[in-house]
Amino acid sequence: MVERSLASNLVFSAGYVGNVARHLNSGFQINSAVPGPGPFNPRRPLFNLFGLTQGIFDKCDCSSSNYHSLQARAEKRFSGGYSLLASYTDSKTLDFGEFGTPTNQYNARLDYGPAIFDRTHVFTLAHTWVLPFGRGHKYFANASGVARALAEGWQFNGITTVESGLPFSPTLANTGSLNSDMSLRPNVIGDPQTGISQNRNLWFNPAAFTVLAPYLFGNAAKNSLRGPNLFTMDLSLAKNFPIGERLNLQFRWETYNALNRTNLAVPNTNVDVGRNRGSNHGCPGADEEYAIRRAAVVVSAEPITSPASGTCPSRPRCK
Repeated sequence: MVERSLASNLVFSAGYVGNVARHLNSGFQINSAVPGPGPFNPRRPLFNLFGLTQGIFDKCDCSSSNYHSLQARAEKRFSGGYSLLASYTDSKTLDFGEFGTPTNQYNARLDYGPAIFDRTHVFTLAHTWVLPFGRGHKYFANASGVARALAEGWQFNGITTVESGLPFSPTLANTGSLNSDMSLRPNVIGDPQTGISQNRNLWFNPAAFTVLAPYLFGNAAKNSLRGPNLFTMDLSLAKNFPIGERLNLQFRWETYNALNRTNLAVPNTNVDVGRNRGSNHGCPGADEEYAIRRAAVVVSAEPITSPASGTCPSRPRCK
């Protein structure tokens, strides 16, 4: 991480942050029927060896992940008790699936792709403003008694967050073409973003996908589509009442999603039935919260961007 002071009270830092995780807990079905014609059991590896007909999930420390990111941060402190903190992360997290192998149990590499929590771009802007009321400030500097107690100690805070959409995989509700107890994704035959006006009722074009030939896994990559982005602005107004030299009583009014923006969730992922309909992500409207806090020490927290786990290399296979 490189940090530089660019101007008076302006600090900028940027750097690469990454991690690689090995031997992550995962697993896969070791007795799934290999895709093909006829009954399942003759195509189960352990049926031919031991006569086992049930699915067997093998838990193992056999997965891996990787995370790579460019992270930048700028902080500016102004006169009059006002400060801004902006941070940006451009990242990618890759894995083989968070809860076992999603599709082909005998070829985990087909499920190597973006993690379900991966967000390519994350930007946050935080501000803190100590309002200029009371002793040492522009307004009510000479106030005393009750007037001073009511005038000073006000603080206005806010955090604005903008994030790119979460990834998701196109899926098939009818997996009969595989004739197996494994799942599959469709074939890609076009651009999922063309031919539509992207909105909450139709997020991607299902005509860009097709059901594949019998006994084959599709070529649509894991988490190859992106859902709606996220935008939210949270604001708070706090009033501090010093009690002696060590204690501070704080009344805080907070409002979440102050602009009342509806953030849509990942849409319906099926391409063979239904429509790609979005739903509300979190609270669609603004929420308010009131709190009274008593603290011996006042601690201020700044938003940070922390790396997430990603994923990579090979897995045991059973054939």
